[in-house]
Amino acid sequence: MREIIKSMISFSLAVPLLGVKQITSLLSHKDPGKAGRDVASTLDAVTQTAQQRMGGRIEGLYRGGDIVQRSVVDLIARSVGVGGASQAADGSQERTVSDAEFSAGRLDVSTFVTLGGAVSAGMGDFGLSAEFQTTSFPAHLAQQMRTAFNQPLIEPPAIGDVAGFPRLPVRIPAIMQTTTLMDYPPTGAVHNLSIPGLCVTEARTLAPIEPLVHRNDAKQTLANLILGMPDMMHKPDKPLLTPLDYVLTWKPSFAVVSLGYDEIVEAAVQQEASLLPVLETFLSEYDHILSSLRGGGCEVLVTTLPYPGDTALFSPIDSAAKVLKIQPDALMEAFNLRAGDRVTVTGLMDIGGQLIAGEIAALDQKTTASLEWMERVETHVESLNRELIDLANRHGAVVYDMNGFFSRLRQTGISMGTRRFTADFLGGFYELNGYCPGPTGQALIANEILGLLNRTYGARFPLVDTGVILTSDPVADYRIAEGPTLAGVNLPRRVTVEQHEAAPTPVAPASEQQTEDTPAAAPGLPLEPFKPTLPLRLPSTRLQVLPLNHETSYYGDALRTVHCRTPEEAKWGSGRELLFGGLAMLNSHLRGNLLIRFSEPVNQITHFEASLQEGLTGDDGMLTAPQFYRLPGCHNSVKDDPNLVSSGDLNLDTGEVTSLAFHFRFMNTALLSLVRANPKFPDVPISFPGLYGSAWARFEQRADGNLDFSFFGTTFVPLGMVLTDPIRFPLPFCSPTLEFATIPAAGTQLHPHIHLSTKPPEEAEGIIPPDLPTNTILEFTPHSHHTSYGDEFGLNAEEFGGGATGRSQLTGRVEIQFGERFGNSVSVAVASFAPGGLLYAPNPPPSTLTETFPGRLYGGFQGHNETLRFPKLQYQIKNPYCLDDPFELCVGAVDLKTGRLLHEMLHRGLVGQNIFMALLEVEPRTPRASFEWRGPALFERDARGQLIFRFRGACRLLYPEGYLFPAPDLKNGFAIGPDSALDPFYWIQAMHHTDETDFVKKGGRENVDASNGERFSFKYEIPGQLGRPGMFEYENHTLEARYVMHRLNWVSFINSRTSNVKPGNYDTVSFTGYGTWSLDTEPISRLATVQVSTSKESPYVSILIDSGYVSNVNTKPATLDDVLP
Repeated sequence: MREIIKSMISFSLAVPLLGVKQITSLLSHKDPGKAGRDVASTLDAVTQTAQQRMGGRIEGLYRGGDIVQRSVVDLIARSVGVGGASQAADGSQERTVSDAEFSAGRLDVSTFVTLGGAVSAGMGDFGLSAEFQTTSFPAHLAQQMRTAFNQPLIEPPAIGDVAGFPRLPVRIPAIMQTTTLMDYPPTGAVHNLSIPGLCVTEARTLAPIEPLVHRNDAKQTLANLILGMPDMMHKPDKPLLTPLDYVLTWKPSFAVVSLGYDEIVEAAVQQEASLLPVLETFLSEYDHILSSLRGGGCEVLVTTLPYPGDTALFSPIDSAAKVLKIQPDALMEAFNLRAGDRVTVTGLMDIGGQLIAGEIAALDQKTTASLEWMERVETHVESLNRELIDLANRHGAVVYDMNGFFSRLRQTGISMGTRRFTADFLGGFYELNGYCPGPTGQALIANEILGLLNRTYGARFPLVDTGVILTSDPVADYRIAEGPTLAGVNLPRRVTVEQHEAAPTPVAPASEQQTEDTPAAAPGLPLEPFKPTLPLRLPSTRLQVLPLNHETSYYGDALRTVHCRTPEEAKWGSGRELLFGGLAMLNSHLRGNLLIRFSEPVNQITHFEASLQEGLTGDDGMLTAPQFYRLPGCHNSVKDDPNLVSSGDLNLDTGEVTSLAFHFRFMNTALLSLVRANPKFPDVPISFPGLYGSAWARFEQRADGNLDFSFFGTTFVPLGMVLTDPIRFPLPFCSPTLEFATIPAAGTQLHPHIHLSTKPPEEAEGIIPPDLPTNTILEFTPHSHHTSYGDEFGLNAEEFGGGATGRSQLTGRVEIQFGERFGNSVSVAVASFAPGGLLYAPNPPPSTLTETFPGRLYGGFQGHNETLRFPKLQYQIKNPYCLDDPFELCVGAVDLKTGRLLHEMLHRGLVGQNIFMALLEVEPRTPRASFEWRGPALFERDARGQLIFRFRGACRLLYPEGYLFPAPDLKNGFAIGPDSALDPFYWIQAMHHTDETDFVKKGGRENVDASNGERFSFKYEIPGQLGRPGMFEYENHTLEARYVMHRLNWVSFINSRTSNVKPGNYDTVSFTGYGTWSLDTEPISRLATVQVSTSKESPYVSILIDSGYVSNVNTKPATLDDVLP
């Protein structure tokens, strides 16, 4: 069976590229064994034909996706295989049922479906993804009942909102994603119609609506992906179904209904009585569901609603104290808790952080729940369950008491061999969200249900081998801290607001400073590259000691916390299941002195050595992620390594710094916790640039004869390469002896960085500082007119006849994570990736570059076909793209008084287009390193409050004499002469796109001349209101082809920086959607990616069909000055 599935995956990738219709009849065969062999071989034959006909880069791309998905199937098959001893929920062992003994009894399991919420969907720690969907209890049931069960597997990272945690925007595709749906294009209907957060009423009312991606509604987006595919791709007129309607179309023989728990959890966390399900409505909706199913002859199993107070989401005092490593009485006294109160997951994180930081303060709202509230919730749950059981009995449905199971788990726990599972947080049963079971917990639920079905229907279904699940279950590998507990006499002091250090200088947000006289287009800060004053003069003694500026100097780390499922991914940290919703970031401003000693210059080049003298001290901070994670970073310090000297060479005539190598020892409580969690953590300094990193330094002349100094370094530390033992990630729960609670985190990456400067931050008089969010993620839409990458070719070769500038405008998205505020700064991490709604991101296509890159690459900005013109030669640039380097994150800090980054932003990226790929072939000596674009970056708000991000990056690459450059045929090459260089640039201007709006943008143009010489016409009508269909038609007169969109995938409205449209209107719309292309001989769903700007100062049109591989036009602005960011 595994080989059939793997062959089907290859087949599903091949079929849409060939336009072959689905072949479902292959799976009907009288001999199951022979059917397996025949089906696999037949599917593989079709796949091989597809590979032969695809050719070139697309074929290689197909092969890469095929290998990844086949590997996933192997992993899934290992994790849910049946064999060995099975274990019931009470811990007892049961004999495996043989093939001869297997029986479904009186239960017809030929068509099995599930209708439910988070638990039955297989919700992970912070969203829904295949990492946990494959071990949901319905998936286990289907496996043991030996019946088909298609699941809408979501490619990690996860999608979905988690009760009790901040909601983040829905990003599709997300970083490290390619198709979002692992079965893409979707090949058939799914059996698991469970959606996290689904209410009982929504089972009948929630239907897919356009666009496919709802950026601010994860539940609706999941409904679109689960219920709406593949119809939202192929069938514009077909009505889209609600969960219940979808279930009924199966005409199921057996259904599990598991609804209501998500509603109770949300109400309990929000502590809002109005959110509790109304009993009459709840029963009426459930009655409709059961009547519909039972009326069709379907056997139904209903699960009761668990009481959230029995889960790890609400820890009783003794349970919370055990996790926090503190005596219960001391916990109650320190935080004014009463017996019977509960501590939420966020409350545990808050208290743990306070205990580590050594300061106790009042807890935030909703981090605890009172006894009275929990009793009210429990009473409501009891009433709902009592009436639900009575309703199920009247309909002849079987009832599984999931509430009773969760209650028993809280009271007594469950033993499996030497391992004991409890309802405590980190007790091995519940995930980090506190209310969803992990893989082993799901298997135990499945075994309970299987036992019930065996007893009720006289069946002989084998139980799940929980031992197999346990071996690969990360949740079961959560560990509480060892060591002694903290007594009341040893508690840190309670602090009041007055006892805290002075708050940072307040910065008035833009929204408070704007007046009616604010111009429509605020000028903003300039993005001018640095221009040094040369030549530089050394201090007379060639020795200087200068204080570092506290406001501009800082250090920190950005941790990409993952738990990779395969050794290959763990090695480089290329796993896609990102924990905590984003990076865990910590930055701290530094104080201290910097000593620099210069050598006697030789040919105007001086060697310098730098020292931190006694070391630097930093402000206390917090290592935080957008969801869940908070760990104090106190006692910050940076010191020189005693065995290594930080040094470099300075050219006094040009200001260029080369041979830069700095070495430091970082320390803080957050880093200490990581070391304590991993005892074999290497005791080595952090070097910049290191084995894979970047570093730059700059000297500037001062009036006192000294030289101001600025340095920035960042490096990449994949713990999978550093540590031989399994990687553990610390949580803020530790004993007095500094033993930390941990979770498995194979493949976690560190990205330490530091900025040292003797200069104060830049002043910006008259500029309104933007008010920036903290500890969240925002998605920005680039204005493609001002977003581009290119190269100024300064190549010395007679064949060219002079220089040339190549440029392609870019389309995509920018994701910016904002961290905690530290001083008057905010941490940021910037990433660029594929346009929204692209479920199949075709870049990067396989090439010499991608084949040699050791980690996973993900889709990035997409460019346009252009012509590169030298005086004597010209080249056709085809299918350009630009990717982020996933090994070196773009991190920095924003000065809240100006919106400007404290230093030039470093953005490393990989570029692809036919000329560059030919260069790698023609000149094998070409470095494979990513480009290091560096330049000024800032945030600003316009008069409407629209948040704008701008970056002007550049780098200079010397082209060695004698190296070859491709000829226009891209097969031969020219030898390049001396004094040659390339000057690549990368510019971004992006706006935080608006929330959903009632605005409708419509228009079009006839006979437009694209920059690639093609002529086209188009018209569009794109609504901002959810659920309204859009219209887009495009005709390429040169190709004699026409595209008609039938479904919207993703929509964004922004305004250009110079926009003067009326409030509520927008001059720029970006969207993607599915449609048809007239040149296709068979109907294939093609994806259009479009941006239209009707700005008077920045008019622009970009149309890419299937990411530009089918059709590719844009109205590229004529000059570089036109497109400055």
